[in-house]
Amino acid sequence: MKSVFISRFLDANSPFLERLSIAGWEVKAQSLVKFEAVDFDQVPQSDWIFFYSKTAVDFFAKGLKQIKQPWPNALLAALGPGTAAALFSQGQEVHFSGTGHPDSTAKAFKLMADHQTVLFPQAAQSRKSIAQLLGSSIQCLDLVVYDNQPCWEESVPETTVAVLTSPLNAEVYLALTPHPQKQLLVAIGNSTASTLIQSGCLQVQIAPEPTETALAEVVLKLNPF
Repeated sequence: MKSVFISRFLDANSPFLERLSIAGWEVKAQSLVKFEAVDFDQVPQSDWIFFYSKTAVDFFAKGLKQIKQPWPNALLAALGPGTAAALFSQGQEVHFSGTGHPDSTAKAFKLMADHQTVLFPQAAQSRKSIAQLLGSSIQCLDLVVYDNQPCWEESVPETTVAVLTSPLNAEVYLALTPHPQKQLLVAIGNSTASTLIQSGCLQVQIAPEPTETALAEVVLKLNPF
C-alpha cells in the first residue's frame, strides 16, 4: 500500500486526507514542531498587521483575549489563502491576501503598504521572509506571539512519500530519517524545498501553492514504484 507522511496534524475534513485516502494511500500525519504561546502585553500601533501563517493568527487572537483587548484598528494582510481563511474565521476582514509564495506576495504587498508601518505577529524562529524582501520600503515591527521548537524526541514513520510543510519541519525530518536523500519528498514552498535540496535531497517536488489540496495533487502525480 502506498503511504505518505505529512508534517502537520490534519483535521477530519482535511482535503489532503480525503483525496489521498480515496486514492488508496495510507496517510500518516504528525507535526515535527511544537508550538507554545509567548505572552505579550500590548500591540504596537501600525497601519498594517501582516500574518505569515494560520498559527500566527491563532496565537495572536488568543493573546488579545488574554490581555482583554479588541483587534487593533489596522488593515490586515495574509501571506496566503490558508492564513486569510484563519482571519475570516476570527470574524476579521482581510484587506490583502498573497499567493503564499514570499517573492510574489512581497511584490504585490509593497504596492499597497509602501512607506507604511507593518506589524508582523510571528514565531520566535520566524525567517521573516516578507519583512526581509520589503526591506526599507516599510517600517517593520516584530511581535513574537508563539515559540516553535523542533521535536527531536519524535520518531518519523517510514512511508513511500514525505510531505514537509515548513523549513523547521524539514530540518527535523532530515535529522530523524535514515537516508532522506533517497526519499520522494514534497515541499510546501521554495524555502522548505531549499532546506531539503541543500541537504542533498534530489527527489524534491514543490507544490504550486501552499494548500493541502495542492500538496495532495503533487503526491497523486508521483509514481513511487
